[in-house]
Amino acid sequence: MALRHGTTTSARGITGIDVSASFLGRRTFTRYDAEDVVGQALARRLGVPYHSRRTGTAPPPGGCGWRLTLDGTRATLMLRLDERPLHRRAYKQRTIPGTLHPPLAAAMAVLADIRPGHTVLDPCCGAGTLLIEAALAQPEARYQGFDLSANALTAARANAAELPITIRRSDAARLPLPDNSIDRVLCNPPWGTQAHAGGLLATAPSRWWTELRRVLTSEGTAVLLLPHREDLTTAIRHGFTPAHMQRLRLSGAQPFLVHLTLTDAGRSRPAQQLPEGDGPVRSGRGRSSRDAPRAP
Repeated sequence: MALRHGTTTSARGITGIDVSASFLGRRTFTRYDAEDVVGQALARRLGVPYHSRRTGTAPPPGGCGWRLTLDGTRATLMLRLDERPLHRRAYKQRTIPGTLHPPLAAAMAVLADIRPGHTVLDPCCGAGTLLIEAALAQPEARYQGFDLSANALTAARANAAELPITIRRSDAARLPLPDNSIDRVLCNPPWGTQAHAGGLLATAPSRWWTELRRVLTSEGTAVLLLPHREDLTTAIRHGFTPAHMQRLRLSGAQPFLVHLTLTDAGRSRPAQQLPEGDGPVRSGRGRSSRDAPRAP
């Protein structure tokens, strides 16, 4: 394996190296096979020990981390510049199943184009990752998060403790918000494998779309992570139109990152708010409530 001339044959102060790999498409080898081949070659060239991730143990402190990506056409090898991987944020005091990776949450916040003065909603906020990344990127907006799960609310409040984010308990199908009060929605709804809908959404998930349309302003938009293509069909049926759609590979799943705007029909069609007591209210990780795969 040839390394560029800028890499020296020894590395002072480095206790060892490790490699983390990911790939797309079919293959006849595992990620650990790729990591070991590249890691052992790097270790020989640099004159330091190699730590294999195959054992499941964390690399020792003071090591040098490398990232390998294989897309079926080319291999890209990158050196990690920071001591911590980007998905390990300092604010992450607590987590719950299905928590979204912070780099993906940050990308979704950028796609949402949040402006100063905007009101931003995550109706299924889980551990708060989306709202926190958005608030870090645009601190002059207002942020509100809701969830049914007590564990999710505790985690979100702990993680967002230093930020102006309001976290409350509510069913995502019956939000305590006025009509046309939200400029941006960021959400990873609980329709994946790690988190499941609770409350009203458990029996009627389409109410989630009705409620989004009700609270969004006429110029409001939503950036969502949807597990299935059929979810986009449902969104269109409820008055949304996709401005952007991209398929991702995330923790073994292939969800869709979508940016939705309201169609003219969606802007003009009134959304009926659910009457009190309509349907059973269940607790549970209702990102009826959630945060996810959902892919960081």
